[in-house]
Amino acid sequence: MSDRFKEKRRGRRWVLIGLILVAIVLGLFAGYRLWLYARVQSQLSRIQENDEPITLEGINAWYDRSNIRTNAASLYLEAFKRIRKPKPNDPVPLLTSRPLPSQSEPFPDKMAKATRRYLEGHASALMLLRQARHAGRCRYPIDFTETDLDVRHLSDAKKAVHLLRLKAAYDGSVGNHEQAFKSVRDAMAVAASLAEQPLFISQSTSDSCLTLTHRAVQRLLSEYRYDQERLRILISDMERYSSTQAMLRAAVAERARHVAILESPSRFAPEGENADGIRLANACRRFTGGLSRAKLWYLGEMERYRKALALPLADRVDRIRSMREELGRVETNPFGWVPKPFKEPVKELFAGGERLPNVRRMVRSAFKVSLRDSRVRTLHRLTKVALAIECFRRENGERLPIRLTALVPEYLDSVPLDPFSGESLHYIRQRNGFAVYSVGKDRRDDGGGLDDGGSLHPDISFAVSWRRSSKAGDQGR
Repeated sequence: MSDRFKEKRRGRRWVLIGLILVAIVLGLFAGYRLWLYARVQSQLSRIQENDEPITLEGINAWYDRSNIRTNAASLYLEAFKRIRKPKPNDPVPLLTSRPLPSQSEPFPDKMAKATRRYLEGHASALMLLRQARHAGRCRYPIDFTETDLDVRHLSDAKKAVHLLRLKAAYDGSVGNHEQAFKSVRDAMAVAASLAEQPLFISQSTSDSCLTLTHRAVQRLLSEYRYDQERLRILISDMERYSSTQAMLRAAVAERARHVAILESPSRFAPEGENADGIRLANACRRFTGGLSRAKLWYLGEMERYRKALALPLADRVDRIRSMREELGRVETNPFGWVPKPFKEPVKELFAGGERLPNVRRMVRSAFKVSLRDSRVRTLHRLTKVALAIECFRRENGERLPIRLTALVPEYLDSVPLDPFSGESLHYIRQRNGFAVYSVGKDRRDDGGGLDDGGSLHPDISFAVSWRRSSKAGDQGR
């Protein structure tokens, strides 16, 4: 053989070896992509087996599938339409920048007159809110397939709670304590009406409304001596409106919505952004397997999150905190060797979901909402304990219990735990009242200082300071 022939043969051999190596690499890559796809589909199949949605259309069907006989949503929405802001110069508290007078102070004359006129002008809205509470469960109409969800009723619901809280405070100041009591119940029902809607923003708004309602209950107990019947009605309302299922349902729907966003980010892109560029980037991520890795990590984290939500409140707080800290320790850019101009594109194409900012934001939003919800659930426990203390006081000659264990089993099944410390809630007896409190998320006992927002991590407290008119002998109906 000539040297030229040998050289050609050697060249063909190297070409063949190169083609074999390329085929092996492509085969391995295709196998890896199929393995990722199979894992994602396995996760989604398990979700469907639990009768939970994985698509936007599925959320609609899942949300609408209810056995409620009457829906209070139409009454609430009509009431919301009738609520108007006070005029800029009207000294009406709560619905303007003006705060309510403190519990120990009456309404100033000018504020009292303006508040009375404002409430008289909203008599029809207040009547509808009362009717809605008696109507039963509520499912606000919403289409989850829309890219921009219509949730205007959330801000309207918060205005309605402010209106009812204002009415309760005003009625209490003029001695109409029965109407004040009913308005607080109406406000609690408005807050609970949002809990049926499986969205984190709805749960967050519901929690804000519940916090306002708990403060209204605190004012009620400080201003007037309600009888056993009224106190037990409030306890019953709180038990009925307290459910961990609301947050679990929100997690289920948000998971399906976020999967849809990962699958088609251009559909949900804000106006003004380059939709074609987003589609191209997503196609590249789909080709490299980055999209499947992002979905796989997100679905795994949300499953861990759902299991955490099913835990008792104290364990839930610890587990979600641990997950949040774990996420914070993840290196967000492991491609230090890549030249700076190419770092972000390489990360978008090849990094897992735990390193992508948009996917991390999805998980962090779940952590943030649930930790805020835990704080509200803690306030819920404090309010329930305070009502039980008031019941004890009615049956024991105005005497306060020495310890919270004295409330068991007549008024409480057990002494509730502080979810932030894992110990019993704290209780302080005072000369003209009492306070029950949690140490809050800093887990430091600050003596039950009122949670007025002035501190970054104050104790979460429910304090009752009786007025002279609410002492023994002043019976309330």
